[in-house]
Amino acid sequence: MEELIEKAKNGDKQAYTELIKEVENDLYNIAKARTYEDEDAKDIVQETVLIGYLKIGQVRNNKHFKGWIIKILINQCNKFYRLQKRNEEISNKYIEKFISSEQEDSSENRINFEGLITDLDDIEQEIFRLYYDEKYTIKEIAKKLNINTNTIKSKLKRGRKIIKNTYQKAIIWILVVGILTTGVVFGRDIINYLKEIFDLSSMDQNNDGILRAIEEKEWVQNIKMDYIKLNKDYSIKVNYFLMDDINMYMVFELKAEKELGKYDRFNIGDLKITDQSGNIIVTTNDIMDEQMVKLEGRKQVCVDSNSYLQELFYLISDGYSNISKINISFSEIILFNDNNPGNISTTISTETKEINIDIDDKFKNRETIEYLTNYKSDSYNIKKAIITDTGFYSIIQTKESKIDFKLQINDEIYKCNYRPLDFDAIKNYYYYLVYSDIDINNVYDKLILKNKIELIELYKNDKK
Repeated sequence: MEELIEKAKNGDKQAYTELIKEVENDLYNIAKARTYEDEDAKDIVQETVLIGYLKIGQVRNNKHFKGWIIKILINQCNKFYRLQKRNEEISNKYIEKFISSEQEDSSENRINFEGLITDLDDIEQEIFRLYYDEKYTIKEIAKKLNINTNTIKSKLKRGRKIIKNTYQKAIIWILVVGILTTGVVFGRDIINYLKEIFDLSSMDQNNDGILRAIEEKEWVQNIKMDYIKLNKDYSIKVNYFLMDDINMYMVFELKAEKELGKYDRFNIGDLKITDQSGNIIVTTNDIMDEQMVKLEGRKQVCVDSNSYLQELFYLISDGYSNISKINISFSEIILFNDNNPGNISTTISTETKEINIDIDDKFKNRETIEYLTNYKSDSYNIKKAIITDTGFYSIIQTKESKIDFKLQINDEIYKCNYRPLDFDAIKNYYYYLVYSDIDINNVYDKLILKNKIELIELYKNDKK
């Protein structure tokens, strides 16, 4: 297995496929034991396989590959539970609100009430008409139909579930389009929608501070642009963008003139992003060095359509400063099958295309508190330590293959989340450290990073 892992790290897709064959039964059994449903287990395994394919280069000890990919699977199972609970709560609210407003709003954006209840049986349809249309109470319906109240509640619950499964994505889409096209302030439902898009917890990437900033400060930019034609079959655009001094996210949407496959996804093969002065922010041709510490990744965004794909691309770097505009250029889109990531379905080649984005003032004028240190050591070099609207971050350069720092504020000690970025030719490792539950409005003159043997004092830079 170790030989296959090494080949997979070097881009051998067939080797990765063989690796998965050796562990797929274990993955499925664990997922089935946690979800109890065959289809749910299969979906979780598929997502795990893709994440493993994208992150195989991060396996540091080949002997631990199986444990590594099982950890990814467990994270996917945990996300499944969180989403299942959240979707159940939100969906019931959507259905209640949507059906009720249906009787008062006859605009063409609304699905006809009778169409909503078509899939219900006769008794359920009558209950829904009485409850939502004629505003009867459950007790009144029970008396009118000579059915006990528990049965009425059960019928309403079952009916809402059927309607949710059939129309939930359409309802969310109407809600999103209605809010984004009118330009009104983000509502609670669109906030939840955006937080779901930018949540990378399934990829073992902590970004709770990003999600909190979206919720509390509308920390996201809606890019209003037309599609750029790639060829007769495909067009592309950017939907959303957000950034701070460490993180950059953007959501691309690919539109197809023909029907896409159920498991189709896409990647940009030669992505290049520069700032307003032409300085390179990231390019797929970058060679890792001390000036370009970065982590790249992407996540599929669910879309209820056979003609559209959306991908969230994220970049983590040792710094984005003084950026007011970005230029995105590319000439190749790779369309691949999520169910079989080793096989590329289509390569969409075109002349170089460019997308220019004027960054919102909230990103241009973002507040950042920088921290400096007098700490001198051969073990650790604090390349960056900051507090932004999305949390505390530090980029740590070290010769150690593992780190275990906690953040101390006054007398309180907090656990931090870590992410290995990369390592260079002379074995300097780079780590991305984050503590997201921190408020930029509080003034911290000193922070401390500490492990079992090291203590690094960080002092607020008042010269900025």
